[in-house]
Amino acid sequence: MLDPLYKAGTYKKVGEQTGQWKPDVAKTVWQSFYTSSGGKIDGAIIANDGMGDGVSTAMQSEGVLGKIPFTGQDAQDCGLARVLQGQQCMTVFKDISLEADGASKLAIALIKGQDTAAIAASTVTDPITKKKVAFVAESPVSVTDATGVNAVIATGYTTAANVCKLATQAVCDKAGIK
Repeated sequence: MLDPLYKAGTYKKVGEQTGQWKPDVAKTVWQSFYTSSGGKIDGAIIANDGMGDGVSTAMQSEGVLGKIPFTGQDAQDCGLARVLQGQQCMTVFKDISLEADGASKLAIALIKGQDTAAIAASTVTDPITKKKVAFVAESPVSVTDATGVNAVIATGYTTAANVCKLATQAVCDKAGIK
């Protein structure tokens, strides 16, 4: 999605490197990019909210937390709290109850020897075999504000208490998180 903008010169990619799903590694990677770019970073796409813990710690020590937008995913309590605090601009929520429902329907159909085309109705082309592979698709949700945080909480994925423990009760009260 951003590659055409990089190719056109609209944006410059400072770097691309894994944080290995570890906050401390993500912190080190961020610090390296921040230092090598002379602090000229306009935004960051972080693979998940847990890695965002490390990045946000580094950003805080550099005085740029809440000033350089960054994203995460998995709608972890830490990411939801940072969204409420204005430190992280977005996280992605994938409702695991929907994923589990689709997986169980597919498994039952397979066990019964039934056609699964109606359940696994989406396809993607495998980059190696070049074959189309069917799958059950569920739509991820972008969580950018208190309304989105409340929607995640309403699914039972987490609780207001868990998020507010990290965001502070004052932030949650102001945002209407209950």
